Amino acid sequence: MSRICCICGKKLGMLDAKCLTKDKENVCQDDVQRIFSDKSVTKLGIKLNAANAIANYESSYLISLVADGKKIPINSQLDRITEQVDKVKADKLVGVKPILKTLPSILDEDEEILCATNGNSGSEVMLLLSTNKRFLAVYRAPMGLETKSINIPLSKINDLSYKSGMIFAKLFISNGSQNFKFTNLSLDGAKALTNSLNEQLNRNENTVSQNTVTSSADEIVKFKKLADDGIITQEEFEAKKKQLLDL
Repeated sequence: MSRICCICGKKLGMLDAKCLTKDKENVCQDDVQRIFSDKSVTKLGIKLNAANAIANYESSYLISLVADGKKIPINSQLDRITEQVDKVKADKLVGVKPILKTLPSILDEDEEILCATNGNSGSEVMLLLSTNKRFLAVYRAPMGLETKSINIPLSKINDLSYKSGMIFAKLFISNGSQNFKFTNLSLDGAKALTNSLNEQLNRNENTVSQNTVTSSADEIVKFKKLADDGIITQEEFEAKKKQLLDL
């Protein structure tokens, strides 16, 4: 590893601000600023989150990025989550910016947000989400002192409904052992969130049903071969076939 910036070729002294790429090449402070779309460099040097982000990329990718005049965000996962929420929010969300910052540590990398709205749990304003994996309600106290979340995987949801009032709606959801109630949802938000969750539940149910049919068909083929080979009798095969088809 040489003491030059892999992007601009600048010679770097011992006191020059720099950070390392994934393949252990140096990037100077000026190029760090060129690479990212926000303020990643201060008078004191390169911010830690910028240095950590640089370490996720190969030098060849960063060189081509700068050559093309493109930039990347430091927290690409947060930006992706924010874009998803903006795209699928059912209504105008209030006070969710602090909550959004907690989501990268809660959501899986392949998890997709399908609907977002606001609701109250007691006196706490929560961000309510439907994803391709679960129902999620997240609360973050002022100044980021505390984060609470209610996480119910789709497979655990066994009761879901909402009740409309004159202005607001209430959402009811249960995982079998606990019942949760959220208040002060907008009517559009409650309807959109419920519909989104129901769509995912129906899709999962159909997938399980299709897998069951496929599994039964495979078993029938297997027992038919056993009957053809004389290992089991035709009567035993017919009995097993009826059992698998639930006749």
